[in-house]
Amino acid sequence: MSFAKRGAAEVVTICESADISGGVEKEVGNYRRWTLYIHADGAIDITIQLSPDGVNWYEPDESPISFSAAGDKVIEMGYDAYKIKLTGSNTTAVTAQIRGVFG
Repeated sequence: MSFAKRGAAEVVTICESADISGGVEKEVGNYRRWTLYIHADGAIDITIQLSPDGVNWYEPDESPISFSAAGDKVIEMGYDAYKIKLTGSNTTAVTAQIRGVFG
């Protein structure tokens, strides 16, 4: 079993300029802390769901994230999760990434 060096970090791309109205999922690493970065090309509400096992989904207090126009949002996530799912209220293009720090 390999472990990432303490303080090491990685970036995980969830989607790039994508229609997320049908939902997009991505595995979340085993991070000590992680931050969610979202850019929306226009007005949209984005529901965040987290899963501890890839089967059951839960909506954290930070959800939904609302954009009244194009812009960026950064959210420090204080949760342990196996997967994250983002679902948009319309077809506005969204880019989302996670930066996670190990150890």
